[in-house]
Amino acid sequence: MLVLAINGSPKPHGNTAQALEAALEQINRAGIQTRIETIGGLLLHGCTGCGACSGGKPCVHKDDAASIIELMRSADGLIIGSPVYYGGITGQLKCLLDRAYYSGAAQQSARVCAGLVVQRRTGGMDALRQIENYFALSSVYLVPTRYWSILHGAAPGEVAQDLEGMANARLLGERMAAMLRGALPTPPDAERARTNFVR
Repeated sequence: MLVLAINGSPKPHGNTAQALEAALEQINRAGIQTRIETIGGLLLHGCTGCGACSGGKPCVHKDDAASIIELMRSADGLIIGSPVYYGGITGQLKCLLDRAYYSGAAQQSARVCAGLVVQRRTGGMDALRQIENYFALSSVYLVPTRYWSILHGAAPGEVAQDLEGMANARLLGERMAAMLRGALPTPPDAERARTNFVR
């Protein structure tokens, strides 16, 4: 079993990484393998909506997204983390998630998912909802915690001072491990119909 954490921060050892590591530590304690991938230094192009990938062809962009999307496909659990940039997730993370979900690859991946964000002052709710909107399209189980998975921190390492936030990150890891160990059934895919309201 594998839980993949995607660090959407350009800083591989920053506050977002530290919060993700707190969650992953609990998952490791349950005997589940974990992996963290930092995408900040990768070459990631935005989705152009050309539709090539939804037709079974590879993405027209030849960049680093394909390798991360393959990791998403192989994961049993997925935690997506991001710092808050101007009230939302980072641009790099949005590029990756748009392409992963547009292609349908994410729907074939992890069935237990969670989002986690780190804010300096505000914008955390919007950024967390932005991540969770992707999950809402994917027939996945969302890991519940006691509070929103929003932590505070700006300077390097400052997130560790958010005792409540770090406790919630650890709880997120514990609950994800419990959900994965509980062998929850995969939600069945329902028939889909597409309706365009603009003709």
